[in-house]
Amino acid sequence: MAYAGFFLYTGKGWLLLERKETISDFYYNRGSYYFGGGAYNLPAAQHAFEEALAHSEGRYPFAYYQLGRIYFVQGDFSSALIEEDAELSNYPDHYRVHYVEGLIYGYRKQYIQAEEQFKLFIAQEPYPTWAGRNDLAWIYFSEGDYTDAAAIAKNGLDANPAVPDIGWLQNSYGIAEMNLGNYKLAEEYLLLAQKNFALLTPADWGVAYSGNNPDQYKNGLDQARAAIAQNLALVHSKLHDE
Repeated sequence: MAYAGFFLYTGKGWLLLERKETISDFYYNRGSYYFGGGAYNLPAAQHAFEEALAHSEGRYPFAYYQLGRIYFVQGDFSSALIEEDAELSNYPDHYRVHYVEGLIYGYRKQYIQAEEQFKLFIAQEPYPTWAGRNDLAWIYFSEGDYTDAAAIAKNGLDANPAVPDIGWLQNSYGIAEMNLGNYKLAEEYLLLAQKNFALLTPADWGVAYSGNNPDQYKNGLDQARAAIAQNLALVHSKLHDE
């Protein structure tokens, strides 16, 4: 009885019993629970999203998208791309798919495709957000195009993202300007980024990386803070040399 109760809880099963949701709804809610909505268990989440699709003849909004995200965080980029393409095929207006596909192509070092996907995401998102521009800057940077990396990061900064989220763009802009040799400007923005990253909590970090294991949030944040400190040390050494 206890197990049955937990099973129903993780999928909001009381709605199923009250005939307020379908079996596919039940499984989708269960998948969401195990994909950071209460617990973190990727195999359980994957199985649940697959069941949501199986019980809806392959058409359930966000199910392919979530499966793609699960494959992505597991490093299975080919399977992730297949699922995201399926989501886009069924729901062409799901603009978030372009962001995930941008990440997939970026990690596969297919930078031309990544750039295209991030541009599509930025063009279609209903209001400016920092993430798409920040990751497009990452792609430009990876290509060695520091000028465009600085330009898109500055474009994101001009939209005035909320504190402390703005720290990601400040960091990207500072790194781009550092590689362009503009060390004083780089120092200014890296110091701002350092200040905002100091305000972040592991939970804040998790909002930006919601598909990742919550146990890794603190480690990811610590690594980002250390990288900013290292880049500031490099900038200060360059300024000293001047």
